[in-house]
Amino acid sequence: MSDCHLGSWSNHPDMRDYSVLAFEKAINRCIEEKVAFVLIAGDMFDTSMPGIDVLKKTAEILSKLKEENIPVYVVPGSHDYSPTGKTMLAVFEKAGILTDVYKYEERDGKIFLKFTVDRRTGTKITGVMGRRGSLEVKQFQNIDKGVENEPGTKIFVFHAGLAEVRPESMKDMLAVRTEDLPKNFSYYASGHVHKQYFDAERNIAFPGELFPTSFDEMEGYSGSFLVADVEDGKVRKVEKRDARLFGVVNISIDVTGKSSTVVENEILRRIADKDFSGNILLLKLSGVIEAGRISDINFNEITVKALENGAIIVKRSTSGVSVKEFEEARIIGSLPVEQLEKGMIEKHAEQLNFPGIADVEDFVLSIMAALAIEKHEDETNATFEERLLSGVKKVVKL
Repeated sequence: MSDCHLGSWSNHPDMRDYSVLAFEKAINRCIEEKVAFVLIAGDMFDTSMPGIDVLKKTAEILSKLKEENIPVYVVPGSHDYSPTGKTMLAVFEKAGILTDVYKYEERDGKIFLKFTVDRRTGTKITGVMGRRGSLEVKQFQNIDKGVENEPGTKIFVFHAGLAEVRPESMKDMLAVRTEDLPKNFSYYASGHVHKQYFDAERNIAFPGELFPTSFDEMEGYSGSFLVADVEDGKVRKVEKRDARLFGVVNISIDVTGKSSTVVENEILRRIADKDFSGNILLLKLSGVIEAGRISDINFNEITVKALENGAIIVKRSTSGVSVKEFEEARIIGSLPVEQLEKGMIEKHAEQLNFPGIADVEDFVLSIMAALAIEKHEDETNATFEERLLSGVKKVVKL
């Protein structure tokens, strides 16, 4: 599995528990099926320092696997990554409830990967972590080819998009080429691309996100993980396992040429007699509204009606709506945040001059990651500021 993003939706009280619940459902299924081990191909957490409640529940879930003697092998993802090296994955590894298989030595510009050997099956596992801004792509080109000659059943775990496995929104981002992957591995387990994909010829697998992290992903919610059956170093079959928690009902409305009152009445009419039991309702509005504003629509009344009809939660997206008189000032905001960040840095990199810094792009992304940490629930402002400053100092080596 990959892209669990435990702790996502932290600013949405009605959604914040679901990523952990989906993870628990998937792990319980793994225990029921008595899998040999679990691979998590990056972004287990939504941030390198999740909240204490998320950490406690995650530790409890992973402890179930330990009790069943089912090891967990992970690589950090672009969200798990911390430029200071202080991630909760390291704490969990120290506690003995998972193993980070991204272990290596770097010599003369080459990366010499080390194998972690699963005690029960003898499977040899290694991999490469994901980094913000797709900076991990450079590492693949520097992997020493000696890993290709290692005998036995081998699994390569990584967190990066492949050039041929990218949604349209990631087409302009750096991606790993299939030929850059080390050869002679039985199975390639990857993440980062929130899309399910399996190349049966080369055994390259992307399970997709375990739980959606955005409204757009929720529209096509298909949370799942993959179970691979490997025998004598050969993959016999790879099967999908459903980890969805609920169904989704999508209602899309084009507001073009309509007033806010007309739009509100249309929504109420479309949900009036619907049975939403056990489902989330997603309302998506788009177009140019003729009169009034979106804020004039009584979404509270709409939500109450939908909940009365059995909806678990009601979410709405109005980012595609513009008011007629301001249509010319509309800003296109459909690109992923990481892509926007990377594009801005690339655009201005030549103007930045940091003495002693060879890779400006890497440096700026590391500073941004250090500044992106969240305040812990019981942490004082002074302690948080000190921790934030400490992380930045480590990046700039002060």
